Amino acid sequence: MDPPTLAKLEPPAVSTHPPRILLLYGSLRERSYSRLLTEEAARILERFGAETRIFDPRGLPLPDAESPRPPEGAGTAGALSLV
Repeated sequence: MDPPTLAKLEPPAVSTHPPRILLLYGSLRERSYSRLLTEEAARILERFGAETRIFDPRGLPLPDAESPRPPEGAGTAGALSLV
C-alpha cells in the first residue's frame, strides 16, 4: 500500500474557475423552509465567489401514497402491527 504524502494530495494544476456547488432540497411545499434555507445558502456561497445551482425536485416521480405490504410472515416475526 502506497502511503499518502502532501505532494500526492496536491492537485496537478490550479483550478481557474470558482467552486461549483449543487444545492438540493426535498420539500415540494409552497412555503418550504428547506427550500428557503437552500436559497439563502446559495446567496451566501455566491457572495464568497462560488457558482451555485439549485436542483428543483418538482417533476420527479413521487412514491405511491400507499406502500405495498410485505407478504404475510415475510420476516415480520416479533414486529408490531400498526394496522
